[in-house]
Amino acid sequence: MDSNPISKKNARNESMFGFVLLLTLWATHVSAATLAPLSYDMLNGNGQASGGAFNYWDKFYTGTGNTTQDNAPLSGGLGDLTDGFTTNENWFNVENTDGTGPYVGWLFLNPTITFHFAAVATYTQINVHVDDSVDTGVYAPASITVSDGNATTFPVTDPGNGAAPFWVNLNVSPLGLSGNTLFITLNRNRNWVFADEVQFLGTSTPTTVSEPSSTSATVPEPSSVTLFVLGMLGITFGPLLSKKSHRFNAIDAATFGMLGGRDQDGETIIKYLAAHFGK
Repeated sequence: MDSNPISKKNARNESMFGFVLLLTLWATHVSAATLAPLSYDMLNGNGQASGGAFNYWDKFYTGTGNTTQDNAPLSGGLGDLTDGFTTNENWFNVENTDGTGPYVGWLFLNPTITFHFAAVATYTQINVHVDDSVDTGVYAPASITVSDGNATTFPVTDPGNGAAPFWVNLNVSPLGLSGNTLFITLNRNRNWVFADEVQFLGTSTPTTVSEPSSTSATVPEPSSVTLFVLGMLGITFGPLLSKKSHRFNAIDAATFGMLGGRDQDGETIIKYLAAHFGK
């Protein structure tokens, strides 16, 4: 029996360090990240056929639909609203008759853009970059409606008095938005509304990864939550249960808890605990 108080103190400190380290890694693992849409559907922008000076189309949209026709239905693709490019210039400095400018502009419409994602996600923030040039008849939206089936409308405050493009940042965490489809509606202030980018922050639901077993069936890997719980149990009770001089290594615990449930020797969780803590 180990009666050395220093040894016991070190074991407790090691357990606490391992717990904090694993908790930190877990928090990082589940923190909000940028969620890239798989596709979006909407009506194409308007242009000269509707009385515009230029054509404000989603010209390089990758899905189906006529990208050179005002208000043509577009579906199944990506384009200007998700290409990662925004401009600090007003529309009249960057748009053209070819419809290849960065903005998509709609006239006399409150356009709804339906975004599709590859996996179910929980959304925490939505950012929309809009033009604002009131002297030329292009206003920032009066409000933006977001919906996963339950709609919420956010009023938009113009920070520049109608002089320059800006980001509308919507904190949607309290709404509990979730799913793999979101609807964004730009509620126009006057005749025209222009946007060139929409961003999403949140967390995707982890997918189950399977590997072949000795039979034709597949055995799913332990979930991240399970591994996290097992890692904490090992860190907390390992030094107390061990009958060996070997001390539980906090870094190993965090590693097998976060990186797939195996230590560096390829041991399964059960074998790992048996080898390091004894029976």
